[in-house]
Amino acid sequence: MGLSEKYERATWSSKTEFLLSLLGYCVGLGNVWRFPYLTFDTGGGAFLIPYLIMLLFTGLPMMFLEMAFGQYASQGVITVWKAVPLLRGIGYGMLLATGIGNISFMLVTAYILFYLFASFRRTLPWIGCDNEWNTVLCSELLSDCISKSSIIAANGSCVNPEYMTSQELLSYGVAATPSGEYNFSNYVDPFDGKRVRPTEEYWNIRVRHEASSINNTGGIVWEIALCLLLAWVLVFLCLIKGIKTSGKVVYVTAIFPYIMLFIFLVLGLTLPGHTNGIKFFITPRWEYLAKPRSWLNAAIQIFYSLGASWGGVITLSSFNTFRNNIYIDSMTISIANSLTSLFAGFVIFSFLGFIGHELNRDVSKVISQVLIDVFSHLQGYGLAFIVYPEAISLLPVPTLWAVLFFLMLLSLALDTHFASTEAVITAVVDLMPVRWKQYKILVLISYCCVGYLLGLICTTEAGPYWANLIEQSSASFAILLFALLECVAISWIYGYRRFKNDIRSMIGDKWVDNPTFWAWLFQWRFGTPLMMALILLFNFANWSDPTYNGPYPFWARVIGWLISCSTLMWLPLFIIYHLASTPGTLFEQLRLSISPEDNWGPIRENEREHAWSVHMSHGTTMGGKKKLTDAIDSNIELPQNPLSQDSKTLRTNQITVP
Repeated sequence: MGLSEKYERATWSSKTEFLLSLLGYCVGLGNVWRFPYLTFDTGGGAFLIPYLIMLLFTGLPMMFLEMAFGQYASQGVITVWKAVPLLRGIGYGMLLATGIGNISFMLVTAYILFYLFASFRRTLPWIGCDNEWNTVLCSELLSDCISKSSIIAANGSCVNPEYMTSQELLSYGVAATPSGEYNFSNYVDPFDGKRVRPTEEYWNIRVRHEASSINNTGGIVWEIALCLLLAWVLVFLCLIKGIKTSGKVVYVTAIFPYIMLFIFLVLGLTLPGHTNGIKFFITPRWEYLAKPRSWLNAAIQIFYSLGASWGGVITLSSFNTFRNNIYIDSMTISIANSLTSLFAGFVIFSFLGFIGHELNRDVSKVISQVLIDVFSHLQGYGLAFIVYPEAISLLPVPTLWAVLFFLMLLSLALDTHFASTEAVITAVVDLMPVRWKQYKILVLISYCCVGYLLGLICTTEAGPYWANLIEQSSASFAILLFALLECVAISWIYGYRRFKNDIRSMIGDKWVDNPTFWAWLFQWRFGTPLMMALILLFNFANWSDPTYNGPYPFWARVIGWLISCSTLMWLPLFIIYHLASTPGTLFEQLRLSISPEDNWGPIRENEREHAWSVHMSHGTTMGGKKKLTDAIDSNIELPQNPLSQDSKTLRTNQITVP
């Protein structure tokens, strides 16, 4: 009895569902709030040069590699490493990085839900300074007070000069004229330099109840905790039947953001001042090309926006039909992702130009003050939760635009969660024996419950500190290291010739024998690993501990390092395990540990036989057996390390120079 007779792995109902799911996974919140800031901060239009170069050297090659790897084996991020068992720790590292990273990222979805519910009001709650959460530092208090021919006193109250002594007026720089009026030209606000916009006070005080440090945990902000619960429930409901349900949901969640971005662009282009904002966005500042930081930012943006080495790309591709053309798909998704980032940049800067016009200030000053503040101090979330709400409050019918905007953000966030959660669940289920796979829904429920309970620490008053610590520690350089090791493992250990014929068996000779295909082999062997190594070295050379409103205390930094180690420790652990559990000399142990396992390859018999014949006719071996025996079939989803001498002998006989 073959595997396909006992357990049929799900496949996408249509090619469209796969492309929309992958597009939704790649195009996320980072396209909307991180790319525009990086463009502004690192050279404007000049930033597009390193961005496009990094797309060619890291983005496109990694997408093609991971999509081919996942589709060929139809396995999750752990069991796909039957190809190179010694490095199975890469899969476990990806699993942990994604699972832990989801804790902080789901908090962002909770914030989006909070703002969405708050938008269903006649007057948006982040408008004005007369709310209970506003402080004396609220910026609109000053303009409101001066409009009444009054001044802000040192205690924050608005006082009419008529009720102040001449000495008090002199201390505030206000002079009385002979006509009985007052000259405010020399008046200095006692809180000058400390003022904050009402949208920022709403974000920090009303929404997050942000504490002064991570040491002051405070209580749980129950409104955020309930929104977090709703976020996990939405993810669960949309994945209750795996890709059969999420594949239908993405028709809405993946397409709706594009509709809204287009509407917001049209709206932005009708607003006064939009031209100044767009010019500031696209005007190149060529001197930035000489700064290494511009190139590093471009590489990181490409890498993280595509979601490579997080497990989502491999997982979504593993549900494809075997003959799907991942060559075209990888190009399409990568280019669409970058164009979306550029498109979002035009939308954002048209609105920033409008803000500058409404505030009667130079757009460069508006952008510099607003963007630098929200990104350096507010984790980058400020663009979505401060700048956009600020712009929306200046529009006609602001409630309508607020609802539509946060629905768009919710769609972007959920799409990413679908893929990242599916990556974790699929990886766990692929490790289970066939007879247990019917309980996948229990795995999903367990993961959602654990994720929610762990995420509650992020809903406390110290939650912003915890979310930042988890986000920076769960991935950091680990994801970059996983990408480098992926390229090395597949192109150098597994073998670029073998991998080339894996792809040939899926998409045919027409694409693989084309001379341009050699560019991909060069990238996988040299270009991409070299680029990733340089980025890693630059990261190490400029390493600094995570910070948020200042440095973290020692105990928090220790927790951060423990989180980082939890994703990296699997690499040495599995290397030691495989070498120690494999008999023979050290050379024999190493040779067997880097050879594909017996059950490596396509999981369906007809596809397996086809792949075997393709390899044989082009001078390579598939790596696994041509036929899956019942004994191997029954455990095909388990992490294998066959220890029997017969199995070792068979695998040794199959080893060829890849």
